[in-house]
Amino acid sequence: MPKKADLIAPKALRLLTGYLVLGLACHVSECLGQTKAGAKAEAAPAAAQTVDPKTDPNNFANYADILAKWPPEIAAAALTLSERPQEKWSWIYVNVNEDETEEIRWDPSLPPAERSVLLNKNGAPATAKEKAAHAEKMEKSLNRRSTTPAASRLARTRAWLETLEFHLVEDNALSSTWRVVSRDEDFDDLPVRDRIRNRVLAELKSRIVVSKSPPGFLEISMKNDGDIRAYFSVHLREVDILLRNARVPGTHHFFPIELRGKVRGRYLLLGNIDTAWSTTFRDYELAKPDASNSAKPDAEDVNTTTTPSKIPGQTTDKREPGK
Repeated sequence: MPKKADLIAPKALRLLTGYLVLGLACHVSECLGQTKAGAKAEAAPAAAQTVDPKTDPNNFANYADILAKWPPEIAAAALTLSERPQEKWSWIYVNVNEDETEEIRWDPSLPPAERSVLLNKNGAPATAKEKAAHAEKMEKSLNRRSTTPAASRLARTRAWLETLEFHLVEDNALSSTWRVVSRDEDFDDLPVRDRIRNRVLAELKSRIVVSKSPPGFLEISMKNDGDIRAYFSVHLREVDILLRNARVPGTHHFFPIELRGKVRGRYLLLGNIDTAWSTTFRDYELAKPDASNSAKPDAEDVNTTTTPSKIPGQTTDKREPGK
């Protein structure tokens, strides 16, 4: 049986490597947060839906000065995240980890504590005990997030976004592919975990594919090129994370259809990191009671607008990246 430290370490490290996906992938924390690979599945707390828009960390309009330095298509894609469409749509997602498989339904029309429901576990219908354990996990996640002030999360997100630079790799009429560089800046006034995050992201080769019309993120990937050492606590030998999104036909919203990754290394005091996971998303439909039609992401939207994969270091951009 895995040691407790072996179970805790991947979760801690995924929080670090997940920031790029959380910040630039569709629908931010709800999407990655629902995978076992990320912070545990969780719904946005009720308080987050009434937060002042001026201090909402998920409202990219608050970062207008930063976005003005970004390439226009990336800034436009980021602004679509502010609409928070995940609060109007329900879906089913399947987590596959090294030792278990979970099928979970997410429905934002339900009360916060009931939005994430475990349907099946390891190929069999979830038992009452397993459903209760999942519900308890969700409640703890809600309580933990609701204690973090929105203004504090806004400041931390802003500090990270300011470190990003974008280098064009390939451009066509439908989409553009970019290499993302996160400058290694410690921000001494931020928590240690954020400083570690910056160091890890600065060492990763990150790549995004952006749809131009409608604007949105189609793909985000992160890989390491050699060992990564972040301060004295993190030593990564392998990081390989991919998030693919697709557009819901008839809308301008992009939702995840696949999230997978591997992380190998060591997190001091917590133990070895040796984990792999995958999550697939399906059955998207409007969750509001008055919604009579359903729609699913069309994989062809991704296939027809995604440019061929390129080595991140091979940039053809003649423009100066945002400083």
